[in-house]
Amino acid sequence: MNRVFISALCIAFTFVGVSFFVPISTMPVSVVPFKGSLNAITLTAGSHIRERVHLSKGTYSGTAIFSDAFTLNERTIHVTINDSKGNKIAKGSANNTSYLSSENVLQIDIPVSWFSVVRDGFYVVDITFPTGEALPLRGVSPDDVSEHAMLSLLFTKRIPTVFGLQQGIMIGSAFLLTVALVSNIQSQRKKYLAAVVLIVLFAPLATLGYWFSTGDLGIADWDFYFTLHDSYRKAILEHYTLPLWNPYICGGTAGLGDPEFPVFSPTFLLELIFGIPVGIRLAIIFSVIGTATGMLALARSLGRSVEAGLIAALAVAFGTVSLLEITEGHVNVMAAMWVPWILWAWLGVYRGSKKPIICGIFLAAAFLGGGIYLLMYTAFAFAVLFLFVPHRVRAIRSTVQSGIWALGFVSFKLVPVLYWLKQFPDDAYQGSAYTLPWIVDILFGRYLHGSYVILDQASGWHEYGAYIGYGVFALSLIGISYIRKSRIVFALVVSAVIALLVSALGPYLKPVFDPLWFFPRSNISRLILFAVIPIALLAAYGADRIARLFSGGSIVRALLVGIIAIDIISLTYQLSEQAFILPHVVPAISPAPHPIAYTTSRYDQSGEGSRTTRSFDAYMAGYGTFAYCSVLGPTPGVSIISDEGNTSVVSAIDLEATVSLLSWSYNVVRVHVDTPKPTTVVLNANYVDGWMVGEAKATIFSNRVAADVPAGSRDIVFRYKPPGLHLGVTLSALTLMMALYTRKRYS
Repeated sequence: MNRVFISALCIAFTFVGVSFFVPISTMPVSVVPFKGSLNAITLTAGSHIRERVHLSKGTYSGTAIFSDAFTLNERTIHVTINDSKGNKIAKGSANNTSYLSSENVLQIDIPVSWFSVVRDGFYVVDITFPTGEALPLRGVSPDDVSEHAMLSLLFTKRIPTVFGLQQGIMIGSAFLLTVALVSNIQSQRKKYLAAVVLIVLFAPLATLGYWFSTGDLGIADWDFYFTLHDSYRKAILEHYTLPLWNPYICGGTAGLGDPEFPVFSPTFLLELIFGIPVGIRLAIIFSVIGTATGMLALARSLGRSVEAGLIAALAVAFGTVSLLEITEGHVNVMAAMWVPWILWAWLGVYRGSKKPIICGIFLAAAFLGGGIYLLMYTAFAFAVLFLFVPHRVRAIRSTVQSGIWALGFVSFKLVPVLYWLKQFPDDAYQGSAYTLPWIVDILFGRYLHGSYVILDQASGWHEYGAYIGYGVFALSLIGISYIRKSRIVFALVVSAVIALLVSALGPYLKPVFDPLWFFPRSNISRLILFAVIPIALLAAYGADRIARLFSGGSIVRALLVGIIAIDIISLTYQLSEQAFILPHVVPAISPAPHPIAYTTSRYDQSGEGSRTTRSFDAYMAGYGTFAYCSVLGPTPGVSIISDEGNTSVVSAIDLEATVSLLSWSYNVVRVHVDTPKPTTVVLNANYVDGWMVGEAKATIFSNRVAADVPAGSRDIVFRYKPPGLHLGVTLSALTLMMALYTRKRYS
């Protein structure tokens, strides 16, 4: 125990000491224009540029230039920096590129040996281009004010470790010390339980940045999902109803029939109890714990040690493959926590140690958590997996049986979803960029949210980044050494390669996915999750392989886990600090007329079209919002509050008719009509299939729900019931009865 803990303590102190005393963070300093203020030049083989630049006091470690080239390819650029006396103080060569969307240029980074500037002064920079295809250099704006692009150099300055990185290193070091203690537990069962406790304790610490906000999360997707989830919460807690219809989003859209409807997820229970801002933060922690413990269980089922399982857990749960999306506000991606459990249960079914119903329950949990994307991708993973197991018929049977249970459990939601998608198919393929040349950046680049790395990056970095680090990857390469002995390792390697390739081919898959209206196919780059999982499991194999080479295997495993924890958590913590916060609208939005009104105002602080909308504030004031309308829904037809004429919840076409609202809730609206002649009563809600008036189908008026009413005085009831609801509920009820019967039979 002393050897393991002392070794871990030394490593932990080293990392913490470096974070406090060595300037390991960097920041770009102002662009230095070339003399003459050119905006373009082409370097040819043998070119040489010499520039005299002024640098301020500090430590520097890199330069960068900008180009119109697609990639650097085989071209080489050398940089030498001399002081005013002609002494060489630093040199380096280009070895990395990144794409700047704001300037539409390729940034070519040229790291150099560290050099210090003790006082402000002039230095000479020599840029040589000895060989290679001609390289066009491009000018960029020298500051945020000037629009004039000038041929320029960018310098990278070393700064004291940023707070988030420092905190992440400290938390990772504490993880290392704790693992060192856990590794000395002799009982494997107790060690496994201790590892679970370790995950539960460190998940909230690694994501602590999400709690530093002083207000509600609000930008872009956070704004939309806060509004969406709180509207469901209000339906349940204030109207005491299951939200089959959601009147607050874009004039009315599906509730239960929405593929991302989250109400039946355990994470939504946290939102019900604690409210949306706090509940979602707790749900993030819950999802990290769920993913990590699932990977730990999956690795253990493959015969890996507890420590090796922790490596797999760190790579998937604490890496950026899901947390980047969560930081963007894609809270539906938290359903990814069930994927490791699905694979764990499927493996048990295949081996005969578990019943298919267990796998079916986890498949159902992913779908009920709003994870329709993940469920489709998991189905694809199953389709690949059965090709690499010795008993293919058994594998197919395991998949089919598990799938039947899952379909039965979720039919009450799935059937309405399919009817909804049939009426409003996804006609837009939101393609992701071609990413194969940037796989190194995706897996090893320590980029935070908002980075633009890929040329023609179609969307934010949250759709691409999947940091695992060189340590995990190196261990996975060692794990591949089992490929001849283990069909599982062979399957992991092949599935990782296939997932990487498919996730990289976004633009080329458009003709394949366009006809598949029922298949969620936007941003196929998300499929990289199914590359990260097998890579992480291969790393677990590699860690155990290395440990067997040493007599003190427990020491090696513990140190490997700890070092990887420091590497990954030091990025995780910084990422958690980036969840966006916006102040509330000032002055406060005036309350909407009871019970609801609609507004297209975005309350956008940065101008129309930006991503700083405050639809959540508008919703809290009683308004239905139009800030983010899904392609999977009706074209908004409701009257908004700024329209001329009657914009109330219900109205009649005949001005002599009197319409009064008796009661209003999400799914049911009761009104009293008194009219001297036949008229049409209009409910200010988007029309979709499923709206009824009494026992008859509602009519359509200007894309809104309506009813033709004869002369006289009467009450009428508008009611929304998703098509397919009765069929879905019946199938789920039968499935539940079968599950109870099966349990009773085998108990």
